[in-house]
Amino acid sequence: MKTYFLFYMHIKLNNISYSHADKEKLFSKLSFTIPDNKSALTGDNGTGKTTLLRIIAGEIQPDEGTVVSEGSLSYFPQDFSIYKNKTVAEVLSVKEKLLSLEKIFSGTSSEADYEILNDDWDLKERIAEIFSEAKLEGINLDRKFDTLSGGEKSRLLFASLLLNKPNFALLDEPTNHLDTESRNILYSLIKKYKRGLLIVSHDRELLNLMEEINELSSKGIKTYGGNYEFYKEQKRIETEAAQNTYDALNLQYTKSVKEKYAALEKQAKRSATGKKKLESGSIPRIAKKKLQDNSMKTLSRLKNSHLQKTEEIKNKLSQAKENLENANSIIIDTVSSHIPAKKKILDVTDLNFEFPMSENYLWKENINFSISGNERWSISGINGSGKTVLLKLITSELKPSKGKINLYSSNIAFLDQNVDILERELTVYENIKKYLDKNSVTKIPEHELRIKLARFLFRGEDAFKKAKYLSGGEKMRAGIACILASGNVPELLILDEPSNNLDLKSLEELTSAINQYNGALLIVSHDKQFLDDLKIEKELIISRTEKPKTIII
Repeated sequence: MKTYFLFYMHIKLNNISYSHADKEKLFSKLSFTIPDNKSALTGDNGTGKTTLLRIIAGEIQPDEGTVVSEGSLSYFPQDFSIYKNKTVAEVLSVKEKLLSLEKIFSGTSSEADYEILNDDWDLKERIAEIFSEAKLEGINLDRKFDTLSGGEKSRLLFASLLLNKPNFALLDEPTNHLDTESRNILYSLIKKYKRGLLIVSHDRELLNLMEEINELSSKGIKTYGGNYEFYKEQKRIETEAAQNTYDALNLQYTKSVKEKYAALEKQAKRSATGKKKLESGSIPRIAKKKLQDNSMKTLSRLKNSHLQKTEEIKNKLSQAKENLENANSIIIDTVSSHIPAKKKILDVTDLNFEFPMSENYLWKENINFSISGNERWSISGINGSGKTVLLKLITSELKPSKGKINLYSSNIAFLDQNVDILERELTVYENIKKYLDKNSVTKIPEHELRIKLARFLFRGEDAFKKAKYLSGGEKMRAGIACILASGNVPELLILDEPSNNLDLKSLEELTSAINQYNGALLIVSHDKQFLDDLKIEKELIISRTEKPKTIII
């Protein structure tokens, strides 16, 4: 049996700088050490988390600085396209070893086969053991990676870590698009993983398995020892401190301005008194000019002194406001939809769907459910169970093959995973203007529109970024802004995996936004924490092989 030596590894980043192709600086002079524990890399969308992960992995080169690491390193991106046309064995990096092992046992080997095998005689047994642990039993090693489900792909990539045991692993959003079952399996595998791990993720349940949170921002990297709950509490304390600092400086600034005008007014009165004395003729002519000069100098000195003091406080106040804005997040003014509790919004009766060229219905049994008033529903099921298809049927993007869908309101809004509500070539400002012009009761002036965008954190130049250049989280935020910033709030809001690709702050504020919404809600999400926070009342569980079930939560 091959002996594996545990080699602990640190990764050091020294003065890393990187700019986009358009020369926009993403980060500058980043220096920090990633320890050999379970660490997460978080931060707002657009701060460069994936880019930094790719730099660490050696996929791209920084403009400046170095990455120093020892030992082996594995990197698994969000995009699985790099594994296109590869077999399971090739993804596991065991194809050559398995071929050499077969040659050895069949008596057709050469000396090179023994070198390739490298004494890994129990390779097949280890693969079988790891596949069992990762719930991948029955997956043939010759099978194409592309034919696996999303959950199977993610679990296979993590299985390769357990099999090959790199000193350090880099994972980019490993739980994105995974169903609940696949997430739970991955959580279990990560708990047992004993080597260095750096994960980019917004999955709060996964982040609670971490030992360290590294927050990336425009100001650099800040490390918080502990899991997500600890990080969240520390951020709350920081936000509170930022608010207190701002309030204190604002009070100080107001006081300084009052003192300035009071002092100037007092000096003006003195000058007026002096002027009367000068005009009375009681003061010799030679002294008049000296008194006038002294009065002007005193007034000028007072003005400069108070101006300097006020400007200093003003600058501090401006910085405190910036810190507070960075700590604060989305502000949403949602209007109640005032839906009567018993008003029926949606009725689905004996629904089923048949894909073109298929001879079988998607679901073994027809789907029946109805939504009334401001009820909150979630749709769950394993990947491939037809959740997105069901939403597309409800929104008339697809036509039912069987059954009926009755919508009792024309005022519904649907936000899909790709945020197709946004036009790629239009800016955020242009997109929201176009949407609100079409859906708002009254025309919204430009200055109010800019305020609405600012509340969704699209300030300054960010409001004029084209949709095609937005990160996943920025897209979702812009889509939500279009829907919830309108005065004509929908009676039914349908969301398909809205939490995917959102940063932690945006995720929490999305939760807050939806919780302010008072209409009916229908949502597909695998994020348990997100659904719990939304106070989902009813869950529709669908399956291609079993009868649909409705659970009252």
